[in-house]
Amino acid sequence: VVSTQSTGDYISTRIKDPDEPDGACHENEGCFTQKPPECVIFGFIVLVMSAARLMLEFVDLLDTVFSEGKLMTGLLSYLKNPENYLEIFLYSCSLAFSLNVFEEQSVISNMEWRIGTFAVLAGFINLLSFCQLLPYMGIYVV
Repeated sequence: VVSTQSTGDYISTRIKDPDEPDGACHENEGCFTQKPPECVIFGFIVLVMSAARLMLEFVDLLDTVFSEGKLMTGLLSYLKNPENYLEIFLYSCSLAFSLNVFEEQSVISNMEWRIGTFAVLAGFINLLSFCQLLPYMGIYVV
């Protein structure tokens, strides 16, 4: 039997001991915290994809800077685009949220949940900015 418990700053998944008569989960007896395997797999996928996209943003920055011919002109043209800031923020938040995949226990602090929330919000805003490029739907996305 699996239960989710919130204790102040942390939310954890606790597995109750089936040998207990009432299935009770005592503080240090018969309970342990465990991550489901799909959580580890998807967390690792998000971690790898976020790191790869951050590297691609860095390559895009270098490409923009050195394709202009002048260092400051290329850097300013990259920094003028607000989508670059949004994507760097999105990939950084996703990377920070998925770093929890290396911990053995499934304890996520409130700060990590806030970072994950900002990652979802930035992803939605990024989706809207991509929808603006579509010819039929883009005129309705403002």
